[in-house]
Amino acid sequence: MMLGSFFFKHKARQALKGNWQTALLVTFFSGIFLTVAQVAQSVTMQDINPLMSSLSMTLGAMPEGLTPESAHYHEVLDLYRRLYAAVTSVPQSTWALLLGGNLLALIVTPVLNVSLSHYFIRRIDGEDIGFVSGLTARLNLFFRSLWLYVIMAVKIFLWSLLFIIPGIIAALRYSMAAFYLAEDPSLTARQAIRKSKDSMQHMKMSYFMLQLSFIGWNLLISLVQMFLLDMNPVISLVVAQFLSLAVSTYMNASCAAFYCAVSRPGGMEGLVRDARSHFHEMGMDESPFDEIEENMNDQSNDGDDKQ
Repeated sequence: MMLGSFFFKHKARQALKGNWQTALLVTFFSGIFLTVAQVAQSVTMQDINPLMSSLSMTLGAMPEGLTPESAHYHEVLDLYRRLYAAVTSVPQSTWALLLGGNLLALIVTPVLNVSLSHYFIRRIDGEDIGFVSGLTARLNLFFRSLWLYVIMAVKIFLWSLLFIIPGIIAALRYSMAAFYLAEDPSLTARQAIRKSKDSMQHMKMSYFMLQLSFIGWNLLISLVQMFLLDMNPVISLVVAQFLSLAVSTYMNASCAAFYCAVSRPGGMEGLVRDARSHFHEMGMDESPFDEIEENMNDQSNDGDDKQ
């Protein structure tokens, strides 16, 4: 059964109403290690990245390959020399710190993501557990969270070797695993993955469309950043980061609403009733919900017959 993104987003907006401040803080600090690592990498490679881009574009314009007879031969050699000089100008200690920071981010972020999932599940349920509990509630699952993300990364990578589509399907299949582990700490990593696979068996397209529905927001952020860039680069960066944080928070809440709908008995029906009630309060047409609820009843009766 496929439900539109509206139902999950509507539930997310309800959950975030009056609670945006705490939700923003939990979202921001759950990704703080990755953010710091990315900023440090950008600063370190600010002279290297443009040279790498120029080199890639120049090589792409040489279909015959790099030979002394090539039109851009000397230009490519000059770019190689400049790139080598830029890389070697960065102290080895800086590269070591950069590597250590990225490794730390990769190791710590999984358990923070599981805590983040726990916070938003509770938020969807109407509970306010606060910033500290929201960020630290699942720190005791450090190794299990790390193992969960390692297993998922390996599985998605192996499926991606076949083609990009199987990799995307695998990512959708395992997308609820962190939520299952967050809600039930007694699960092993493999049990959480198994539950995710079972719940997403017929819901992958719904989740894919939910993820796709946020592309417009990200494009808007890029446009705002480009518009403000000429006026003030610092303001442009700050505004873009804040907007990205707000969209990430909204997205996290929507994904948690999706999880609660697919993992709990009657979850989908509850979403539809809630949305119908909202339409009723707004004085809007409720007739589209009749067909949705009828389809749900038909599928429920089919499932009972099979049993």
